Amino acid sequence: MKSLPKNIYLSVIAALAAACASTSDAPVEPEGGDKPLAMGLYVTVSDELPSRATPEGDYNRGEGNENYIDLTMGNPDVRVLVYDTDNRLVLDIDNPLVTPYESYAGSKTYLLQFEVDNDFREAFEGKSFKLVMMANFRHSYNVAANLSNLSVETGVRALYSGPPTPLVDTSEPIMMYGVSSFGNITFEKNMLNIMGTLHLLRAMAKIEVFDAPSSLPVKKVTLTRHNSEFYPVPANVTHQDDYVKGNYDDDYTLRPTTGPTDEPFRYESAEPTVLNSIKDSNGLSHYIIYVPEYANLGVDGNPRLEDKRARLQLDYETGTFFIDFKYYGGTNAGRHFNIMRNWWYRFEVNVGESSPEVTVDVIPYAAVDLDPSFGICTDECHH
Repeated sequence: MKSLPKNIYLSVIAALAAACASTSDAPVEPEGGDKPLAMGLYVTVSDELPSRATPEGDYNRGEGNENYIDLTMGNPDVRVLVYDTDNRLVLDIDNPLVTPYESYAGSKTYLLQFEVDNDFREAFEGKSFKLVMMANFRHSYNVAANLSNLSVETGVRALYSGPPTPLVDTSEPIMMYGVSSFGNITFEKNMLNIMGTLHLLRAMAKIEVFDAPSSLPVKKVTLTRHNSEFYPVPANVTHQDDYVKGNYDDDYTLRPTTGPTDEPFRYESAEPTVLNSIKDSNGLSHYIIYVPEYANLGVDGNPRLEDKRARLQLDYETGTFFIDFKYYGGTNAGRHFNIMRNWWYRFEVNVGESSPEVTVDVIPYAAVDLDPSFGICTDECHH
């Protein structure tokens, strides 16, 4: 039994352009020393399955609109911030230019481009800085003078029409956040300087429930509790090392961001949410919902009282029973866990004459390549 998909992260290739890129493939060098320097993020969408070796299992790359970023030409729903290594704001780019850059078999590349002045070049030539990207915030972005305060100053967002179930709609895509530190950058003229990778964390978790092949069919699945408001920017994440650990068990944030420090459970709702279903290729129903983080563990790390934990209620013709967010087998059997952003919690349930059997997978998402059919919305999406 694998542990469930943990976290989803999106891979964005970051690059510095020493010259402005036109709509053609050839960069154009600015004339004169006072012209602005172009800087950019390359977002690559691909239908090729990435690989990432782990001792425990495979990361999941996400599917469909789970990977969607609204990069509408002329009005992309992204914001780029640059901070120095002391987390002080250096640049705020609220509307980068998006242009198609390159297209080849299995992949398309878009350039998010913005300009910096020569003061920036002189300040950071050969030095380090941090680049933050936020996406799908409905064009409503806050900026913090210090990166450590970005989560609080960005604040909470309401679930507009409740948790998405079972599909994410492009009109309300999942909000994403990422940060990466880049160092020893040399601003070479007439070439693109590739800096590395920026991983974006989705602000939601995915929960899925389905019947085992030999099980009685479930009639209804309900999530008992959830947070009605959520933080799109996780707290205490000011460096990629805060969530990219390089191993299957530790990747992504360690604690949920669910409320103020002195009131971590403020936004919890006891309103039950029914999960809708979709059919797989075999005609079997899968009940799916996307939810914000939820603290099933108290500040002391122990499970909260049953009526305060988020649980899954499953109704069958023969009766009703509950699933907790905990491990049901292996060395961690019985250990409860929080619902964390960028994880996929997958419950297979077998109900028959004997006691119900539950298998849980907690699967981390791989460096997600965006599917060209869903990942990028150009102007034609809105015509």
